[in-house]
Amino acid sequence: MPLDNAKNFARATVSTGYNAAATSIVLTTGHGARLPAAPFNATWWNSSDYLVPDDDPNVELVRVTAKATDTLTITRAQESTTASTKNTSGKTYTMLAGLTAKVINEDVVSRSGDTMSGTLTLSASPTSPLHAANKGYVDAIATGQLTGTYLISSFNASGSDAHTQGWITSGTNSLVVASAATFAIGQGIFVAGAGPGGIDLITSITAIAGTTFTLAANAATTVAAAVVAHDDTVAIQTALNLLSSVQVLTLVFDSGYYRVNGAVNSATNSILSIPFNTWLPGPVRTLRLIGQDCPISPVTQTPLVRGSVIQSSVVGTDANSSIFAAGLYLGGSDFGAIINATNCVTIEIRGLFFRTLDNPPISAVDLAMCWNVVMENVCIDTGVAPEGLGLSDAIAGAEPTHGTFGLRLPRASTIVQTTNVSVACYAIGVWYADLWNSRNTYIIRCKTGCYTRGHDYPIVGDLLIVQCATGIHVEGNALGRPGMDLHIRWEIDPRALGRWWEPIANRYIYDPTNVLFGQLKYYVVQGYVPGVGGAITVTGSTALTKTNLHA
Repeated sequence: MPLDNAKNFARATVSTGYNAAATSIVLTTGHGARLPAAPFNATWWNSSDYLVPDDDPNVELVRVTAKATDTLTITRAQESTTASTKNTSGKTYTMLAGLTAKVINEDVVSRSGDTMSGTLTLSASPTSPLHAANKGYVDAIATGQLTGTYLISSFNASGSDAHTQGWITSGTNSLVVASAATFAIGQGIFVAGAGPGGIDLITSITAIAGTTFTLAANAATTVAAAVVAHDDTVAIQTALNLLSSVQVLTLVFDSGYYRVNGAVNSATNSILSIPFNTWLPGPVRTLRLIGQDCPISPVTQTPLVRGSVIQSSVVGTDANSSIFAAGLYLGGSDFGAIINATNCVTIEIRGLFFRTLDNPPISAVDLAMCWNVVMENVCIDTGVAPEGLGLSDAIAGAEPTHGTFGLRLPRASTIVQTTNVSVACYAIGVWYADLWNSRNTYIIRCKTGCYTRGHDYPIVGDLLIVQCATGIHVEGNALGRPGMDLHIRWEIDPRALGRWWEPIANRYIYDPTNVLFGQLKYYVVQGYVPGVGGAITVTGSTALTKTNLHA
């Protein structure tokens, strides 16, 4: 319970006499302003005959529970005093809102130690050595176990791809839907075209009565028979924000379809973002996103919900906009600036499927500005299975023309590890590679499979590059030359001829500034290889030793 309100020189005169049962007291005009806002305790006594209240045998402490201008609502006989008449003719009665025993004995915690009768709630986790913290927090810090594990559904995420039709009038928050099935109070909702200027309205449901929803926000545009769907942007972002208060945050996604069509946050140029954690003085925080049963490769799957799918149809602000980001991307070659802007977070993503529209107008996963990355069984694609591998041409992925990327990895990391990760149908499949340890990373039908700026650190591991116009593009960097030790399988489908994803001669590796060196061991399997049959052809990379393991 908070302390009573107080005010200096808080003394007021009562306008008339009252009996021992009166609870509505009128003060002299204007004296109400002398007293603090309710609640508070006050001393009430005969000030005509007694200079100090303790000399009055009928002195009384009362509890002021409300104040309306000069009228007080009181509770009588407080702090072991007795209600008494205050109506002797010709006498003046005064109320003094001063310090009483209740404040000292009941409201104030002793500096020497005390027992609280209620719960003390801290405003946030401690950030200074002198901030208060509970024992559980201290024990967790001492043992490195300050963690939180949550089901994403506990934040009102629906994980549903169900949709219906809806009708809403501009300036109102009452939405009538064709079907209320699968929707619940507290969940996010998407109403196509009902936002300002006809953009989509993203809000939440506060009440449901039959097929009428009350929304948290008014529509700005009248719509009829508009698409109404679930939206989990706010739910997922609310969960991500918990990383600011725990050392390790684990979010578990049930199998389902998590639509995130909220606005792009200009602070990170993404729809979903990770709270920033400065790398000095540390420590590194850990975020774990765990999904269910993600297929290893999207190229063998029809575009149906499989496992835990996070999808968006938002058009990005620019090619750097993404569904999910660790921070605002910082380009250039100022490594010190990049370090300072890096979010000191280790991100582990397992079993999730990130999906954007065919010919994606927004990039998918941007981890360029985080510290460490571990990904396992993660799929990133455009929602349309690429042509080939036994699938019909009718579901071929369209040529990416927006310059977007599937996955951007850190430029200033300690470790990047990807295991069974697939990226399909973006202008750039994987962007950057700094201390990248790849275990079966599949880059499929991208205009450029892997793009890196050429740092001092090696790329190590296995890549399967399938049907990419350019395999690896290396841009020179003032920081120096990278080492490279790669085992790459190039799989070329004969049906690539004449398609946007037909490999470009001499651009399996495109290294125009000739900065690569080290070992490249590769396979060329299945069909058409432009240029030299059975071997890759490159631009630059004269110091790179190339060994065809399939020869």
